[in-house]
Parts: sequence; structure tokens; C-alpha cells
Amino acid sequence: MNDEEKKLLKTTCYYYGANFSNFPLFFQSINSNAQFKDNIKQFPWINNLYNEELKRIINLSRNTKKEESYKKFSEESGYIEIYAQISNYAAKFFEIENMPKLYIVDGLPNTVDGKDWESMSIDKEDEKRLGIPCGIYYKKKFLTHGYFEFVVAHELIHWIVSKYSKEYYPYVPLYEEGLCDFFSAILLYVTELFPIHVIKNLFMYNRYMKPKQSLWRSYCNFLNSSLILSHKYGVNTLIELVKSGRSNISMLDTLIFDTKISDLDKVIEPLITELLDINTFFHINVDDYIILNATIDNRDKNLTPKLISQITKIPLHIVEISTNNLSSSGYIFTEGKQILQMNNCKFGKIKYENF
Repeated sequence: MNDEEKKLLKTTCYYYGANFSNFPLFFQSINSNAQFKDNIKQFPWINNLYNEELKRIINLSRNTKKEESYKKFSEESGYIEIYAQISNYAAKFFEIENMPKLYIVDGLPNTVDGKDWESMSIDKEDEKRLGIPCGIYYKKKFLTHGYFEFVVAHELIHWIVSKYSKEYYPYVPLYEEGLCDFFSAILLYVTELFPIHVIKNLFMYNRYMKPKQSLWRSYCNFLNSSLILSHKYGVNTLIELVKSGRSNISMLDTLIFDTKISDLDKVIEPLITELLDINTFFHINVDDYIILNATIDNRDKNLTPKLISQITKIPLHIVEISTNNLSSSGYIFTEGKQILQMNNCKFGKIKYENF
């Protein structure tokens, strides 16, 4: 599978959704992760799930490839055009005349301890300190329709925050990252680049489904803060917060807000509701997912871990671990080694595929 085919598959997943228990494994496999391949050999049930999902996504990708909106991304000019659309709208949104230039490069300026990031924002202060031209830098090998728009809009908000900071204030993550993700979603929605379900998938696959201890997963908490503030006080309150600069954003938890509900809040309300709803999903790993499915499908039986192991062909010790995980999360009730019943009130919070 060449790089272009991999990018096509990723874009297809953003458009059509993918079984969320398979998706991290799917990404690992197309990136030729050796550990994934070892797991495939060791755990045949994962291999079966993966092959089913890969077949489905490949079939759907044929539809993606035919779409005119996808064809224009075969050249860099397509990405430059879409960046202009995002930045022009952001300029009106935040009342800025001159927006930064987009640089599509082979490698990013080495300013962050050699970290292999996809993109970065360089503001005027960075330009003075580092001697790197001001702008948004995006690494060529990560040019993928869907992911590009998501990331470049995020970096654009970082640049705008810097633009409104009256004096140099060191970048502090946490709340600023949440605001950047929040406005990235807003820009993709109001420019009509993507419908809500695609934006939701972008966040699911690039934030919420990352490992729990990862930096990207931590962004979810701060995105949620922005979503709640917007829902309560209005999006204009957050626009004013961005325009107040980095020092104020870093002290977000100490600020007092006025309510500024506007017509824009009515426009983005469906998006805000859907993104808030992501936090109600219970995200489980592959083996827990299979065991939960088996428990649901066979709930009329007197289930035990041993019986589930026989049904799923999953080793008993793994079933017992997963049963404990599901029980501690309130999705099944257990007593000793007997699974008594499902927690039916939780079913509405589980989504298996095609968000």
C-alpha cells in the first residue's frame, strides 16, 4: 500500500466512519507498526476484525476517490486553496487584516527539541527569536484531506492568539489547546467544508481515541472546557477571550464571563451538541468490545467468563480481565464468576461504528 492509498483510506474513514474498536489498529497497521503485526499473529480475533473493517473501508474508498472534492487534493494547490478559505473566514471572525502565509515543507523548523510534528505556527516573536519567517508550516508528507484542514485551522488559532497578545507571553498548553481545537471545529463547520459527522470523526480519531496518557488525548479535557463555556456564555465570549491574548487564556479558570449569546450560537448549536456528546461515549479497546458484544448477544444465557471464552474463542484469562474492566465501568453486573445481567441504562451511550 503506497502513501497515496494510505491517505485515501484515512480520508474515507473521516467521511464514512469506521468501527471505533478497530480504528487505532487500522491506523497502526497502515503505518507498518511492527508491534501491531506481532499482535495480529498472537490474537487471531483481532486479525479477523481488522480484515473485515479494512475490506469495508477499501470498498468505500472507491467512492471517495471519485468525488470531485477529493480529486483537487492530488496537488498542493488544492491545499493552498482550502487554507485560503479557512484563513479568510478566520480573518473576519477575529477582525484581522493580514493572515499568515502557509508553507508546505519537507521538514519543520527544528525548534521543539526535534519532535516530529505535522505542523506548527510561527508568529512575529518567534520570527525575531528564531529567525524563521512568520507563518503556518505544514509537513508535506502529512497532506491528507480532512486531517490537513483540522490541523491547519488549529495552528491558525495559535497564530491569532499570538497576534492579540500585547507582549511576549510564553506558550502554555492546556486551555489554549482546547480553544484551538474548539475554533478549528467552528471554522470547518461555518465554512461548510465538512458536515458535522466528518468533524466529529476527525475529533474521535485524532483526539478521543488516542492512548489515555497521550498529549493528544489530554486536549479533550480542554476542548470540553471550551465547549461548556460556549454553551453557557456564547461563542462571542470565547472570541473575546482569544482577542484578550495568551496571558488571559492561561488564567481561564480564574476569569469571570458575561453572557454574549448571538445568532452565531444558533448556527453552531448542532455542532456544539454533537461534540459535547462525544464525552458520553464509553470508549473501549478491542477485546473489551468483542466481549461486550458477545455478552449483549447472549444475554438470555447464564453467562460466565468461561462460556464467553468458548463463544468468542478468546483466552479465558483475557475474558476475565475484560469482564472486570466492563464491570468496574458499570456496563455489566457481576457476582463472583457469574455475569448476572447487562446494565441496560448504559446501552444508549455505546456506539460501535459509523458515528
